[in-house]
Amino acid sequence: MHYLILRNIVETTLKHFRCAKCGSQGTEASVSVESVSPVAADLKATCAHCGTSVRIKAAVHAVGDKLPVTLSSQSAPDAAPETIIKDKDIVELSRDLGACHSLKDLLQ
Repeated sequence: MHYLILRNIVETTLKHFRCAKCGSQGTEASVSVESVSPVAADLKATCAHCGTSVRIKAAVHAVGDKLPVTLSSQSAPDAAPETIIKDKDIVELSRDLGACHSLKDLLQ
């Protein structure tokens, strides 16, 4: 998944997240990215006030893509088995993460 799409998903989650238990609004530190695939992201939002956690699955489909026939509330790996992470990908990720001090830095 392109990082601009992921950034938009996280920003939208922050904008609209309200704790179901206490009604508190989400903060940057309350959202973590659990996993990412080419077409989906699993997020975890934790209320800073009461500690209640929810899992959020966001899927992205381009216009013309066939939508899934069934939807599931269970998380499942979406990455194709032939997807290979190359050494240069790890080096780039390490460099980018080393320059980040917050989620806002990561998504800019």
